[in-house]
Amino acid sequence: PSTKLIVINTPHNPTGYSLSTAQLDEIASIANERGIFVFCDQVYKGLEWSGETTPWFSDICDHSLSLGVMSKAYGLPGLRIGWIATHDKELYDKLLKYKYYTTICNSAPSEYLAAIALRHHNTILRNNLDLIKDNLAFAERFFNKHQDIILNNRPQAGPIAFHRYLGPNSVECFCEERLEAQGVLLLPGYVYGTDSYFRMGYGRSDFKEGLMRLDAYLS
Repeated sequence: PSTKLIVINTPHNPTGYSLSTAQLDEIASIANERGIFVFCDQVYKGLEWSGETTPWFSDICDHSLSLGVMSKAYGLPGLRIGWIATHDKELYDKLLKYKYYTTICNSAPSEYLAAIALRHHNTILRNNLDLIKDNLAFAERFFNKHQDIILNNRPQAGPIAFHRYLGPNSVECFCEERLEAQGVLLLPGYVYGTDSYFRMGYGRSDFKEGLMRLDAYLS
């Protein structure tokens, strides 16, 4: 009864879990009924494997805010452009004042390029999704080969997965050694407050090269 805010991240970083439209509708119903505000981080929206594109949460819940950016699902971090969406006019006005106070305005070329990308969002998201799916398929043989060392937690959406390390020593030591010896960057789970897991990204065009380096070491 004292809950004032629900925070959601979907598709989730680092697990790759994605809430369905039905689950989002249920959360929205609870929030609307009890007057709870919802902040929904949806920066990987559009990269769902199932083909179901979930709605922006702000479109299904009056007391909510959705966050989107160009740097994640679109793969355009250099633009430094993001947005919020909300039906809460009072909150919107407050955030707008903070925006003007802290940054005044965005780069005009970045806004122009972001607008072009958004007009072609279907093509960009489809290409990024195809790249991620191809990398995931390539990784299947790797995980089958090294299942005694790494447990494959395949993501439901997005370019990130949270795999479990079953080998000797700590996962932190494993990640540090792979960076120093093979030049492969894996993010150890302690960053997220958990042991034995590491984050692996599938959104890069050179993913296969890095995975082959890791395979050579584990072999």
